[in-house]
Amino acid sequence: MTTPNIPTAAAAARNNSIVAARENNNAVLNANAAYSIKVYRPTSVGPGGGFFNQGYMEFQHGALRINTPCWWSKKRVDPGVYIATATRMDNRLDGRTKDGNGITKREGIFLLRKISFGAHNIVQDLPDVAPLTATPLPANNGTTTADGVFIHKGKEPENSIACIVADESQVFNIWNTVLPKNEENVIVYVYDYEPVGDGPMFQM
Repeated sequence: MTTPNIPTAAAAARNNSIVAARENNNAVLNANAAYSIKVYRPTSVGPGGGFFNQGYMEFQHGALRINTPCWWSKKRVDPGVYIATATRMDNRLDGRTKDGNGITKREGIFLLRKISFGAHNIVQDLPDVAPLTATPLPANNGTTTADGVFIHKGKEPENSIACIVADESQVFNIWNTVLPKNEENVIVYVYDYEPVGDGPMFQM
């Protein structure tokens, strides 16, 4: 069992930049999305070491509860809140199941767009775009952008090119739970925080 070393309340208070709308907007966002995924990422290795490229991901729906390590590459999307969908990756043919055309495209959660917030952390009007429209996502503190960002299977940062990767069975369980597929019914919260304590990010 993997147990995350979650920052103390005092440490969390110092990390208000992770997502300003963490509490105030959950109800607003979840009214339009049946599923939510939370990704927690350390911003450094911390005073006692740890894993700069390893965090953890949470998902809960009905009886299914997932808390699993996850990884990312040096190019990583900025913290924030993203509209997403459960779909497949066109450029990977190593999925567990076949699509409607009998092709085993890899299953994943596709991050489509970042949600913007206005005054008092209120969700601004969502852009008037066609369903499932993807836009470049801000990355590396706004210094660049990333396209085609998925949560997909993988065990190391090297398995990610701006994506977030996690254990294959855990990602598949999330993907399999989200219904219907190919709809904007997932919200992904990406939180960054400064690690505290002397232990590693995860204690096995």
